[in-house]
Amino acid sequence: KRDKGRLRERFEKKWKDQERKYNVNRVSETIQDNGIFWMDFFANKESKRIYSISYYLPCGPKDDAIEAKKISVCKTMFLRTLSISFNCVYTAIQKSENGNGFIELDQRGRHTNHPKTVDDDMVRSVIDHVEAFAPVPSHYTRQNSSFHKPKKDVCEQCHIYENNNQITQTDKEKHEEHLREKEKARKMKMEDKDSALQNNEILTAAFDLQKCLNVPHGNVSTFYYKRKLSLYNFTVFNLGSRKGYCFSWHQQTARRGANEIASCVYKFIEETVVEGIKDHRFWSDNCGGQNRNRIVFLMYMLASSKFNIDISHRFLVVGHTQNEGDSMHALIERQTKDKLLYTPDQWYTAFRFAKSDENPYNVVEVSQELIKDFKSQIKSMSNWITTNDGSRMPWNKVTEIVVKASHPFKIFYKTSYRDDDYQWIAYDAPIPIDKNKHKDLMALCRTLVIPREYHLFFNNLTATNSYVVVDDSDTD
Repeated sequence: KRDKGRLRERFEKKWKDQERKYNVNRVSETIQDNGIFWMDFFANKESKRIYSISYYLPCGPKDDAIEAKKISVCKTMFLRTLSISFNCVYTAIQKSENGNGFIELDQRGRHTNHPKTVDDDMVRSVIDHVEAFAPVPSHYTRQNSSFHKPKKDVCEQCHIYENNNQITQTDKEKHEEHLREKEKARKMKMEDKDSALQNNEILTAAFDLQKCLNVPHGNVSTFYYKRKLSLYNFTVFNLGSRKGYCFSWHQQTARRGANEIASCVYKFIEETVVEGIKDHRFWSDNCGGQNRNRIVFLMYMLASSKFNIDISHRFLVVGHTQNEGDSMHALIERQTKDKLLYTPDQWYTAFRFAKSDENPYNVVEVSQELIKDFKSQIKSMSNWITTNDGSRMPWNKVTEIVVKASHPFKIFYKTSYRDDDYQWIAYDAPIPIDKNKHKDLMALCRTLVIPREYHLFFNNLTATNSYVVVDDSDTD
């Protein structure tokens, strides 16, 4: 029996050692004095290699003055770094040599021999076949995936101007005037905001009535087909402190007219006067039934007289009434979009917790006692029509109303933001009534024949010091 271990040992000591000695001797015979190694069986043959390719990669940034340093790498690293094949390198070298250093353009597909293998009838039949299938929405569009575009109402006047194919010089001038008024209003609002930030006695606020909310509210299909209770939310946003105020009530408490808006603003003024505010600057849209009317302006006169403050109310240009207060409405709608709200109290709670930062909205639950009947006091101002120059008061063109503490019952106004001077209504104070008449009215208030909610109007009436009948007619 042969011992494989002994055979392996003999091979390691004899045959392998003999082969090493043979190779060493063989190499020593083929090494020349200059250190170049030559194999004797290749020494007399011609080499087929014309040139050798060296590969380099840049090392470090390239400077205009100093060429980037290059480092020599192997072929494998060069090709894998650039993700190319050797054929690409070989073709580049060939084209570079043939083109005086400039690589020729790729000529693939640039020839004119393009045989047409498919005729037009076959192409048309394929198109008809594809169009025969009923189209279905792509799975990308099912999710409605897209970039959000902020909602912005389009100005009617600007829209008409853009769609007008026959613009006259008058139309162009009118549109340019409209844009100038818009820019001037925006600039003035920013100036009022900066003034409020720099002066603690100035307050700049924007107010608006949110769209009608419903009770109950939710994504229940039955709610859509049933009549629901309306809930109103009047918001006031302080542009300086960025605090928001919500005056909320439902339709069984009050309506949403000028009396309600004036009462909420009066309550807001009453609370801010305690903080030391002497100058109130309000901004709003041009809604005549809620903001731009005699009832609100009369409330300003009464508040200015009672609290000894200045009040100004500016109206943004129609179609461009976007302001910082709109963020309150957007945030409330977003926070309550998927919530079920069954009562007004749940809405009020949602208003309070809509904003999660350090300044939550201050919610005032409006009661009937808060609503003042300013409308009934309109008669105390006998003139709402004639201006100081004898012209008719242009209520629908008013852009700014100012009531000053020095003249609390005198309304200053502008019909353009670019006007330098104010105009005013003819009378600068209420016309006093007869002393006996005033005495009788006060007696009716004391005995509650006149309800308490109307006492504010009668308490602000002025009377003559003597028992003289005031003539209500003109002498002319």
